[in-house]
Amino acid sequence: MATNFSIDKLTGSENYPIWYAAIYDHFKAKKLTKYVTSNYLATLKISESSTANERKFYDDCIAEDAQVCSDITANVVDRIKFFIKDSPNAYAKMQKLKTLYYIDNSALCGMWIKQLYTIRANSFHETMEVINEICELFRLLKTSSMDLPKMEKISIMYDALPKELQDKVTFSSSMEVGTFYTEIKDKYTMLFYSRERKSNYISRISIQKSKDNLGQTLIILKATVLTTFLMYEIMINKQNFV
Repeated sequence: MATNFSIDKLTGSENYPIWYAAIYDHFKAKKLTKYVTSNYLATLKISESSTANERKFYDDCIAEDAQVCSDITANVVDRIKFFIKDSPNAYAKMQKLKTLYYIDNSALCGMWIKQLYTIRANSFHETMEVINEICELFRLLKTSSMDLPKMEKISIMYDALPKELQDKVTFSSSMEVGTFYTEIKDKYTMLFYSRERKSNYISRISIQKSKDNLGQTLIILKATVLTTFLMYEIMINKQNFV
């Protein structure tokens, strides 16, 4: 009953909803959801009086549960494997994961809002990565019916910028969030290429100075060799004259 099954691995609360939906669909296609939605094995009874068919059915269920356990374990990161390795069956593993990583919608919104007010670009080059992440958080909140006011969004985006970009961008109460995003992107691009040109200019100057210094060194070296050679010639001529 081995399967060749793989999805994006569970890494934590941030991707648990998507991970659960994907792995549940897999078990549904295999008609194995009973092992993850209930403690199905606990409902099975086996005894000395059980028939051969009952024993076979029980053994088949144990094998199916083991396969579900294997699929679950194979699709979580190593750090999470540690938490579920001792769970006795598939249902116990899924319950453990739900306890650790399932977050209801209101808790998620609180987490996203907290992130919005603390996220900052620690360097100029992080600017667009951070701004894009903020816009994604705005989108997630909106889909959860917790859309923030327009000026609040713009204020959050402004506060996340590095100081040199805060001094360059402009905004007003009539500006749309998308317009402010474009303003940030344009000023970032302008400063980025300005920095690149300056860096390239300094590099060219440095290379030219190195070449000039090398040229001067070669001139001095040649002069030194020539002087040494002339002095040697003079000394030889004096010896011959004597």
